[in-house]
Amino acid sequence: MIKLAAGLALLSACIPPITDKPMYVNPELPYTQQAQIWDSAFPEGAAIMREYASIPMAKWFNTDPAAYLSRVPTGQVPIIVMYNIPNRDCGTQFSAGGASSNEEYKQFVDSVARAISDPDTIIILEPDALADLDCLPDTLKWERLGLLKYALDTLPARVYIDGGNPRWQSYLTMAQRLNWLGNPNFVLNTSYYETTNVNIMYGTAISNYTNGAHFVIDTSRNGVPPVDDQFCNPPNRMVGQRPTFNTNQPLVDAYLWIKEPGGSDGECNRGEPPAGHWWPVRALELWWGP
Repeated sequence: MIKLAAGLALLSACIPPITDKPMYVNPELPYTQQAQIWDSAFPEGAAIMREYASIPMAKWFNTDPAAYLSRVPTGQVPIIVMYNIPNRDCGTQFSAGGASSNEEYKQFVDSVARAISDPDTIIILEPDALADLDCLPDTLKWERLGLLKYALDTLPARVYIDGGNPRWQSYLTMAQRLNWLGNPNFVLNTSYYETTNVNIMYGTAISNYTNGAHFVIDTSRNGVPPVDDQFCNPPNRMVGQRPTFNTNQPLVDAYLWIKEPGGSDGECNRGEPPAGHWWPVRALELWWGP
C-alpha cells in the first residue's frame, strides 16, 4: 500500500497545469483603498488588506466586461464571473436580479464573447443557476438551460459552469443537469465554505457521470471545515488555499478565489451589508480564522 500511495503521489506531481500563464490580479477590489484608510489608525489591518490586494481574484459582471479585460496585460489570465441570468437567485433571495429578458441575456453573452481576446480567459458561468433550478416552474427551467447552452456555445474561453456545492444537490442530480448541457466543465463551491477535499470527492463523482468533465474549486473562504450548512456570512470560517493552476489533481484545473473575502453574502443577522457589498470586518475575520 505504501508503494502504491507513493506511485500515485509521483503521478499526480507530473500533472501539467492547464496554462503556464499567471493569473491576473484584479486591481478593482477595495483592499488597497481600505489599507490606505487604515494606515495610521490600524496598521496591522492595513497590512492584511495589502496582502489581500496581491492575490488574484475574480471580477463579477452583469454588464459588458470589455473595459476591464482590455486592461489585462498580455500573458496574464483574467478570471471573470458572469452573473446576470434572468430570475437570478430565484428572484426573491439575497442576490435576486439578473437580465430582464432572455434576449437581453443573450446580448450580454454576446458582449462578453466580443470582449475576450485570450482563449485562456477563465469564465465562471452563472453561480447558482443550475443548482437553483428547482425554484423555477418547468417552462423557465428549460428556458434557463437554453440560455446556459447558448453561453457555453458562444464564449471563446475556458468556461466553467457553476455546479453548486456538496451540501446542495446530490452528485447525480448535478451530473444529470450537466448532461443536459453537453457535459461542460464546471466549478464548485462558488461563494461557499466547504473544504477542498470534500469538493474534490464531490466533483470526481460528478465527473464520473459527465464523461470526465474537469472542474475548478473556489477556495477563497474554505480554510476550515464547516460545522453546519450556513451560507450567509457564517462565523468561524477562514480563507483557503491561494489561487493556483498547480493542483496536482487530474480533474481539478485550478483553485480560484471567486468570491472575494470581505464581500458580504447578504443581510443575515449581524448587521451585514447587502450581498456583494464590501464589509472589511468580514475580510479580517476570514484572514484570522476561528
